[in-house]
Formats: sequence, C-alpha cells, structure tokens
Amino acid sequence: MNHLFMFWNIPGEIMNAQRLPLAGLLSGLGSHPSLVISAMIGAIGCAAAIIWIAILLGRKDDTVPVNLLLCILGGLTGWIVGILATPLDSNETAHFLTLGQAVSAFASGYLVSKLDRFFEKTLYANETPNASAWNRVGLFAVSFLLILIVVFLNRTYVHTPVKQTAEVLFQD
Repeated sequence: MNHLFMFWNIPGEIMNAQRLPLAGLLSGLGSHPSLVISAMIGAIGCAAAIIWIAILLGRKDDTVPVNLLLCILGGLTGWIVGILATPLDSNETAHFLTLGQAVSAFASGYLVSKLDRFFEKTLYANETPNASAWNRVGLFAVSFLLILIVVFLNRTYVHTPVKQTAEVLFQD
C-alpha cells in the first residue's frame, strides 16, 4: 500500500485520498471537523473585527500601533494560557502543573500588588474613567479570549497523539 496517498479518518482506519480527497482532508481535523471549521471561520471573522476596531479607535489620537500591539500581546498571552490549560498527555500535565504553581506564586504576591497601583493610575484619571485606556483593556481582553478559545479547540478536538498517528500510517 502506498502510504503517501493515505489519510486516516477514524483511528485505526485508513482511506484512499485519491477516492475521497475531501474526506481525507477533513479527517485531519479530528473527530469533529465541522466544529473545528466553523470555529476557525468565526475566529477569522472576530480577528478581522478586532483589528478593524483597533484601527478605528486609534485614528482619532494616532495610537493605532499601540492598539495593534496590545491586540498582539493579548493574543500571545491567550496562546500561552490556552496551551497551559489543555495539556496533551501526562508528561505535559506534570510539567504544566509545576510551571503553574511557580507562576501563581509570583502572580498572587508581587504582581498583583504592582498591577493594582498601575491600573488605578492608568484606568482612572482624577477619579474619572479613562475611555481610551478602557478601550485598550477591551482590545487586550477580546484578543486574549479569541486566541485562548482557538488554541483550546485545536488542542482538544484536532490533536491526535503522535504515537497513534504513526501506528496508523505505517502499518501494512
């Protein structure tokens, strides 16, 4: 059997990609391809909307680069948290648990005390909410949540353990 033209649909089954190319492509998206495809389409739409809003909010005071940078920072933070929230195997679970304990010890003490003062000075000017700062917090938050959801869905529904994939692809 020529394994270059084979894809897997259900763990343990191999189908011929020449007969069913779309099924072969969809099988690489895990057991819920419609969920993954619709989530990715929604994520692309949301990302476009976030970028558009960041540009729109930054036009009036020339802060488009700052807004886009905060969106990128929010997305990267969401990516890290998404990976930490969805370990793929027991090795990652143990490693992420140790890492999480170290980060939470740092965040619960030093970081929270410093962020509190920073947010008070940044988000409120003379006891009045600073609208552009709150807009940036919103851009960061929606970017964070969008990427967190995308990473979570991909790691939960698309991931096939490497060992299982190799066994299916190389059996004769």
